[in-house]
Amino acid sequence: MLDYFSKCLIPLHQAVHYVAETQRHALHQRVNDQMAQIDPESLWLATTGTDLQKRLAGRSRRSVEWDARVWALSEALSREIPSLRICLLDPPVDGRLPPPLDVIALQGIGATADHLVPLRRLHWDGFRLFRMDSAFLPLAQLEVPHAQYWILKELIEQDLTAHTSVRLDPLLHGSPDQILPLAHKDWFRDCHLEGDQFRHLKAEVYLPWPRSTAEPGIVLTDMAWTPQGSEVHFRCEEVPSLDRLSIRGTRHVHAVYDSANDEFVRFVASIRTITPDAWGQRVSGLPVSMADDWGRRHKVIEIMAPLPRAVFAKLCAQFFVWNGPVQRYFGADG
Repeated sequence: MLDYFSKCLIPLHQAVHYVAETQRHALHQRVNDQMAQIDPESLWLATTGTDLQKRLAGRSRRSVEWDARVWALSEALSREIPSLRICLLDPPVDGRLPPPLDVIALQGIGATADHLVPLRRLHWDGFRLFRMDSAFLPLAQLEVPHAQYWILKELIEQDLTAHTSVRLDPLLHGSPDQILPLAHKDWFRDCHLEGDQFRHLKAEVYLPWPRSTAEPGIVLTDMAWTPQGSEVHFRCEEVPSLDRLSIRGTRHVHAVYDSANDEFVRFVASIRTITPDAWGQRVSGLPVSMADDWGRRHKVIEIMAPLPRAVFAKLCAQFFVWNGPVQRYFGADG
C-alpha cells in the first residue's frame, strides 16, 4: 500500500478517497481495513481540522465519519512517505546502491559518489525522465512530490543537460503507468539579480528572513554572499519547523560567482538533514555561511557550467518553489 501511494502525484486525500470508494481497485479492501483501525484520537483530530470542517459542512454524521477516516489515513501517509524518502537517502550499510540506482534500467548510467546521475543519459517527456522502459523523477525536495518540476523544465529548456547531474527520487520511479504525468502552470516569470554590487564585494552580505505567518512550516530562510578572492560564494537555506525535520530536512543552495566574468560557474542544490541541536543553533542566529559542515548534505542538482545571472536567479527561485522571501528576492512573481 505504501509503495502505491508513494508514487501518487495527486494530493493524498484524493488518492485515498478514490481507492476507498473504488471496489475494483486492488487496494480497496486493504485501505478500508486501515481506515477502520484508525484510533479515536486521530479521528477526532481529523474531524476538528479546519480544512476538513469546511469540506464536511452540512454532511450527514455517517458521511462525516467516513470522510474523516479518509482524511486521517491520508494525513498519516503524508508524514510516513516523506519520512521514508529521507531515510532512503543514505546508502544501505551493506554496501548496496541506494534506490533507485539498484534498478536494471539504471545499470551503467555512470552514477557519482554522491548518487547523482548525468541528466543527458535520461530522456524527458515534458514531465518524467525515462531510461529504457522505466520512468523517474528527480528527488522531491518537499513533501509535495512534484515540487521539482519547474527547475527540471528550466534545465532542459536552457540546454544544460550535458553539464547537469541529478539525484533521482528513491520512491518516484516505476513503469510509465505508475508515474503518471501532471499538467502544471508555468507561473515563474523572468527572474533577475540586479546590480553589480556583488562584483566588487569586500565583506559578507547576510540576509535573514525569520518565521512568518505567511510561510507555514518554515522558521527561517537566510542568504549570504561571501567574497573569497576573485569569487563570491552564494549560500541560501530554508529551515523547516522542528516537527518537520524528519520529513523534509532543509533546502540548501551553494553557488560560486566569478566576478571577473560576471557569471556563476557552479550551482549545487541540496537537501540537508540536521539534528535538533543543529536546528536550534541555526534558528538562534548561526548564519548559513558558517554552517557548511553541519548535518548531512544530499545533493539534488549539480550544474558545472557557466550560468548568466538571470538563469541563476530563475534556478534558485524554482528550487525554492513556494518560499516567499526567495521568490521576492529574485523577482519571481507567481
